Amino acid sequence: MTTIKAVNDGFLLDNKLLLGASEGNNKYINLATTIGEDMRYQKLDYALVDYPGEYDIEETTIQCFLGKNNLLNYLISYNNKRIAVLQSPDVLENTTDFAVAQEWIYTDDSVLAKLEQLEVEGEKIKLGGEIIPAPSA
Repeated sequence: MTTIKAVNDGFLLDNKLLLGASEGNNKYINLATTIGEDMRYQKLDYALVDYPGEYDIEETTIQCFLGKNNLLNYLISYNNKRIAVLQSPDVLENTTDFAVAQEWIYTDDSVLAKLEQLEVEGEKIKLGGEIIPAPSA
């Protein structure tokens, strides 16, 4: 299971990924919650994913998807783990890429409702909230 710690104004996942922090940190891969600039004219001193696409950073594959209201959603693979980080349920209707996820981290109950409607398997974790364990085999 992914370890999640609240850090300042973001969440640290497995001491590797920093989600939603207002300032970047060069110790982690920084994941934005909303879409960033089309073109970045300055070089950053930290790894930042803030635009839809596929990224390979520090042996981590990150697929970033744009949802409603410019919210970013992620499918992240590393160390034989596949984690979905979801903010908007509409991305689950727009792509089948998330079908490989083993853990589902979400920010809003509407995402959980969509996950339950789709009968996805795996652990479901609400950021800042409860953990819904995967059913035992």
